[in-house]
Amino acid sequence: MNKKITVLRKDLHMLPSGSGYVRRINTTSTALLNDIYEKFAVNYGGMLKRTEKWWKRYVIGNQTATVYFTQSGEAKGYMLYTMKNKLLDVDEIISLDPEAVRGLCNFICQHDPMSEKVEIMISVNDCFPFFLDNPHLQIELKPYFMARIVVVESFVSEYPFIETPMRTFLHLTDEYAPWNNGIYLFHNGKITAFKKKRLGPLVFMNRYGEFIFLFRANLPADGRTIR
Repeated sequence: MNKKITVLRKDLHMLPSGSGYVRRINTTSTALLNDIYEKFAVNYGGMLKRTEKWWKRYVIGNQTATVYFTQSGEAKGYMLYTMKNKLLDVDEIISLDPEAVRGLCNFICQHDPMSEKVEIMISVNDCFPFFLDNPHLQIELKPYFMARIVVVESFVSEYPFIETPMRTFLHLTDEYAPWNNGIYLFHNGKITAFKKKRLGPLVFMNRYGEFIFLFRANLPADGRTIR
């Protein structure tokens, strides 16, 4: 899940920055961008492994790539963007530390003074908005990819659950893969699947779509009933 924020140019202000610098790079090779991306991706679940072909065809396209370097020349962040019709459209911005966030934010502030607004696509946990003076932003949540677990029983049997003595029953309905329909008991780190109805003391009702969100850490599992 990504978050798209829209910022008016008048709300952009320079931030105190470190001694690093920002430089546009040639995207003939994607190795530098991929190195930053993979360091960022290890902190999140469900991130894609990007090949060079994937980078060029589905990520970069005709966008401009800019990288933030520390004073010693270490790459700590990048952004991909286009500029058209007075709109600076940042399709992806990734930073490995606050210094890189400030450096890229300042680059946006200094970019083309003819732009009237900036649209920035960031991850849902990105701290970028906190570096802006005006907290009143237009924010949209954008799904990044569709997920599909083909065989739920096999998936949950390998999922690294925290062991707890509490018994939790998850009732799952999957209209497109009916072999997943059933009740799943979570207890002491182990999973037991029941294909016939059997109720337990804690019941967590779930449709397949909600199941996907739950196991991608986007929904809480606290025993509530979701309908």
